[in-house]
Amino acid sequence: MNHIALVIGPNDPRRKLDVNNDGFLNGLDALLTINHLNKYGSGPADPVKMGPYNFDIDGDGLVIPLDAIQIINLFNDRELAEGNEA
Repeated sequence: MNHIALVIGPNDPRRKLDVNNDGFLNGLDALLTINHLNKYGSGPADPVKMGPYNFDIDGDGLVIPLDAIQIINLFNDRELAEGNEA
């Protein structure tokens, strides 16, 4: 089983997908978002509920399943995940 983790720089446009702001994009970012949705459901991006994490991936003011899907889709796209350009 391949474990993919992307190291991202501070100016990388994928930075918004780094939910826990550790400089890596990996399954933990998706898992944290899914766990947040399971605990609180979809709704406004409440800073108190979000704590140190950024679950509002697209910046629309809501935490919804689409936020987790955006992270998951990154890893489903092998070329993007491996940094290859078509």
